[in-house]
Amino acid sequence: MSLLLQAKLLRVLQNREIMPVGGTRLKQIDVRVMAATNKDLKQLVKQQAFREDLYYRLEVIQLHLPPLRDRKEDLHLYIQNAMEKIGNRLGKLVTISPKALKALINYNYPGNIRELENILEVSIVYDEDNVINLEDLPDIVNPQQQKPGVIEFFFEQFPNINEIEAEVLKRAVKEFKSKTDAAKHLNISRATLYRKLKEYHIDEE
Repeated sequence: MSLLLQAKLLRVLQNREIMPVGGTRLKQIDVRVMAATNKDLKQLVKQQAFREDLYYRLEVIQLHLPPLRDRKEDLHLYIQNAMEKIGNRLGKLVTISPKALKALINYNYPGNIRELENILEVSIVYDEDNVINLEDLPDIVNPQQQKPGVIEFFFEQFPNINEIEAEVLKRAVKEFKSKTDAAKHLNISRATLYRKLKEYHIDEE
């Protein structure tokens, strides 16, 4: 946030009024602000990159959320929630084996919650039996599983998870004679397969 925008936000918090876009009168507001950051704001204040007056206006009740690696006892809840959310989006109902769950809990997640969700999404995309096992996890989580570098290959070739999913769909449709067989192989319904083919414009290629 630029210093100019910080000054504008400070005026809003101090005066509790805004000028609507296109308006000619100030409007009184009653708001509560929840702000989140992964930066050290005190250090930014010392560097004059963050306004000290705005810092103390925001810093009323402070909650510190430790990284995932320091919340091992909560990890299984995050994993379960992420699997349900990703599974619903991908049209797959999956569970996780105890060994795979243990490997995920033992991992340190330098990329925090986003890395956890990415690992689970990749694992769900490649899973073939609706159960996330050790061999379904990326090598970074399970280095003992000597896989042939498939995950790394896909990430080198395709920058994001949508492109990976599209490539998996293309290969399944090309490999199987019918879309019904392709859907069965991917453990998704025909309706989900057709929707995703349309979404990625695969039938048009």
